Amino acid sequence: MSQNSPRSSTFNSSGLNPRVGISHRIFAVILLFAVVCSALTSLQLFTIDRASALDMEDAGQLAVSFIERVAQLNVSMGLNLSQRIATSRLPSSKHLMTDVKTVIRNGSDAVETITTFLDGKLWMYNLYCTPELLKGQKSLDECLAIANLSITQYRSLFNTDSSDGFIDMLPNADTNQSSIVENSKTLLNVALNTNCSTPLDYERYVILQWYKKIDNQFITASQSIRMTLSQSGLLTGFVDNIATQYVATTDIGISADQATNISRPYAEAYAIVHGKQIAGTETTLRWDLDSNSQRGDDCAIYPV
Repeated sequence: MSQNSPRSSTFNSSGLNPRVGISHRIFAVILLFAVVCSALTSLQLFTIDRASALDMEDAGQLAVSFIERVAQLNVSMGLNLSQRIATSRLPSSKHLMTDVKTVIRNGSDAVETITTFLDGKLWMYNLYCTPELLKGQKSLDECLAIANLSITQYRSLFNTDSSDGFIDMLPNADTNQSSIVENSKTLLNVALNTNCSTPLDYERYVILQWYKKIDNQFITASQSIRMTLSQSGLLTGFVDNIATQYVATTDIGISADQATNISRPYAEAYAIVHGKQIAGTETTLRWDLDSNSQRGDDCAIYPV
């Protein structure tokens, strides 16, 4: 959302022209309107802040619930659990982010998780532990079963429709190798790392990413849920960009041919200067976040 720059006004003596009095009244109305709009905007942002901020206790409990039910870690009473919770505003943004750092200790062993909420909705989860806990012998079939339970529990815990239809796609995934499952509304990409040799490989043994299609055809990471599983079957990462980001518009004001015709002269000029030849053209439409809040919201997605 672009911001309009205020126009400068010229004041004249009211005795010079009878229209000046009308102009002053119009300006006064405009000024009053601007003041009222400014006040309403401030009130709206304040309301958003109050509605978006998670209570510290609620954030801690939600993080533990996610760890137990979605990540499927046994947080029993016999373990030493500590939490540190912090809320901050995203840079140049109206959105509030709450980080919950949970440390689970069992004797000398410790597991650390960071659960991040954006405007009260779960955004990200990451697990940090020793490489030994990441190594294992889980098959892809076993990891898919773990993912099925995790996404089912996530949908139930947060009562969210961001994962609507995702569970139904898992039975169609290949249980032996990487695969893609697709229907008219969703695309599921299952990536299996068959050559694990580093801690990062063990951590990201299986990556599942569900994409919610825009207009039933376009996919973007900004409208997806991503889940990573270790070789031992631990949920090491989870990102829900569907619940926290939204499609602001689907209107495309230019065709692929028009875009090609506009850009081709620049490409031809570049080719001449650098002694190159244009072998062909390809036009791709992508969807990006308003990351700099140039249109007013860094969680909004627009066609580019």
